[in-house]
Amino acid sequence: MSAISSRRKRRAIATVALGVVSLAVLPTGLVVATNVMLHSTGGNNVTTDKSTKIPVTPTALLAVTDSRNALASLAMIAVAPGGKGGTIVSLPVNTSAVIAKGYSVHRFSDSFASSGLTGLQSDVEGTLGVTFDLVASVNATDLATLMTPMGTQNVNLAQPVYDNASSPTATSAGAPRAGAVTVLPAGAQSLTPTQVATALASDQTSVPESTRLPQVKALWSAVANATATASTSSGATATSLASVTSANTEIPTDAAGFFTDLFKGSIQVWQLSSSLITDTTVNPNNSDLYQLDTGETLMIMASVAPSAIAITSSNVTVLIDSPFADTNLVKEAVVRLAYVGATVVVVRQTADAPQEHTTVAYTDEMVHSSMTAFESVMGALSFNVDSTPVEGINARITLGNDFKAFITSPKGVTIATTTTVAG
Repeated sequence: MSAISSRRKRRAIATVALGVVSLAVLPTGLVVATNVMLHSTGGNNVTTDKSTKIPVTPTALLAVTDSRNALASLAMIAVAPGGKGGTIVSLPVNTSAVIAKGYSVHRFSDSFASSGLTGLQSDVEGTLGVTFDLVASVNATDLATLMTPMGTQNVNLAQPVYDNASSPTATSAGAPRAGAVTVLPAGAQSLTPTQVATALASDQTSVPESTRLPQVKALWSAVANATATASTSSGATATSLASVTSANTEIPTDAAGFFTDLFKGSIQVWQLSSSLITDTTVNPNNSDLYQLDTGETLMIMASVAPSAIAITSSNVTVLIDSPFADTNLVKEAVVRLAYVGATVVVVRQTADAPQEHTTVAYTDEMVHSSMTAFESVMGALSFNVDSTPVEGINARITLGNDFKAFITSPKGVTIATTTTVAG
């Protein structure tokens, strides 16, 4: 294992460890278009082809820079299977990079400032548990060119967008700097690609990022509005194994190619949830530092970019089918499986009625024996040999009513303290 891949694995393990602490109180305030995000033609009817493959979902990391070449906004672009449409996943630039013991706490923005795209890529990949096909840096002019097909779109901003580039001295915490330029006013307005790009590339470092994130989401949603069938809710692009295979999606070689594919179909926007880190042991300098919602992050990556999921040979790879229109339930399953060492690669919502028992279709007996720890966090499981295996997947888990009951039972409310993360 290379030094970089080893570091990514340690960070992926750290991601799960961070998320377990708050497992019982996963946020429920998300506005989720579940049926759009998780979709399948049927839990046990992936296809009649016994060599089904996970569809290619090309991914790019787009770093938007301000006039000082600092990181102003950050997004992951995940092209949908088939190369038409996809998902824009907005990431806070001040996200705390998931690090192993011995590494200093730092933000994505710090990584970019000190190590450029190379450092940023390493930290974002390690935190999200994915591998990007492309990493690119764009300024406002570059981004406006990429967004040209969106035309003019309506946007409603709750607060103005400022740019502090011409005013190096801050006034008060949380306020624009003296002399800051108003890029966009608050309220409903029609914006061109140049205006949207300029706002996304604005220097707003004097304002807490938590107050800027709604602006960023609204601006990316303007891009999604460019397609007739787009949805600007928190939903994400469906992943279906039934009709798309790895044979019919080409991976773009530049940012222009990714945006070309996005504009070919429906575009969705998802902004990953984050919370300010106030623990002085983690954030001793009281920096504007945020932690992602681990369960949501793992779930979204497996929903919109399954072919990009970073997999280690020692982990059991899992596909989750959920007949429940409840993403909090899916998040519980994702985090619990990750906690016992599984790598959740694909997450889908099925159209099937929920069955009483949670089933696990496995590929071979060695995999079966390695999944004994699953029951400690998932409750009773019904095991059977997978008659329609998916390439790269060791087990397909279909959530049943008993899992829903287990996670609210006294035994299932909290993950057993003896359970450890697989290394």
